[in-house]
Amino acid sequence: MHYKKAKLLLGAIALISFNSVGVSWPYDESTLLNNMNNTYSALESKTGACMELSKRELTSIKSDWLYAQDKLKQKIILLVVSRIASERCVEEEKTAYTMALMNYTSETEDKTNIDKWVVLNKSFYTQETLNLLSDVDPEKIISLSKSAELSKPFDPRIAYEFITPESID
Repeated sequence: MHYKKAKLLLGAIALISFNSVGVSWPYDESTLLNNMNNTYSALESKTGACMELSKRELTSIKSDWLYAQDKLKQKIILLVVSRIASERCVEEEKTAYTMALMNYTSETEDKTNIDKWVVLNKSFYTQETLNLLSDVDPEKIISLSKSAELSKPFDPRIAYEFITPESID
């Protein structure tokens, strides 16, 4: 009887020891901080590469729908599509950093970095911009953002010059 209790007690101690090592090791503050910093560096690097990509030359943006919009809306739509393309370009690295940031914050309760991240990720669209786009079908913008010429980062100020109707070659 004592042998079974001793064996059970040793097994419980071993299990508790294993669990505390197994749970704490991947979540120690230093490891989480390093992971967060490494994923942020990867995000910065990818952001730089995407910004370089936005300098590429465009040939033409063929869209009857975009061509039919007034000039101000064309510019705003291209700004939105440019933002979508840029976000798409860094999506993987941004997701990895966000997860590392969440893991670090939840384990350490240090909210400094996450507070900065929230500020950086606030919408940059003003209410005036949103009002100007209120009658625009969001699906049209999304569709435009998937077109070959606009699916990768681009400079919206330059892109404006390349809008043509689809019928013109």
